[in-house]
Order: sequence, then C-alpha cells, then structure tokens
Amino acid sequence: MSYNAITTQKCSPHIGAEIGGVDLTSPLANSEVDEIHSALNEFGVVFFRDQNISPEDQNRFVRYLGEPHVHVGGTDRPKRK
Repeated sequence: MSYNAITTQKCSPHIGAEIGGVDLTSPLANSEVDEIHSALNEFGVVFFRDQNISPEDQNRFVRYLGEPHVHVGGTDRPKRK
C-alpha cells in the first residue's frame, strides 16, 4: 500500500514498520489516523521514533485507536520527582 499522509519503513521482512511524518504531540488529521490504522493492519506492529509525548498526548493518540483499557489498579501514575 502507498501512504500519502505518513511515511513507513519496514523493520523486518515479516513484521513491523517505523512510521514517520506525524507529530504525536498535536491532534492528527483524519488522513493520518486512517493511514496509521492501515499501517497497523499491514505491518502488525508500528513504531514512532523520537516522539517526546506527554501522558495527555499518549491518551489522545490511544483514543484514535479505540477506547483504552483501564488497569485494575486505576489510572493513577507514579509521581515524578
């Protein structure tokens, strides 16, 4: 498949790809989300290198993929020192 909104680079002949051309610290365009979904289906595993994302950025990104599962321990995070 060809991608217009993102870039992909295969990590191995069988599974995995690195996705580039997106900034996970900002809301994504519909075309980016659609192509990330397609890349997940095509490669099985995807990596986003050099993304300095906050917990809020991660929560926003995860919701593009579906409703997150909340661990039985809750949503609390350890306090940073």
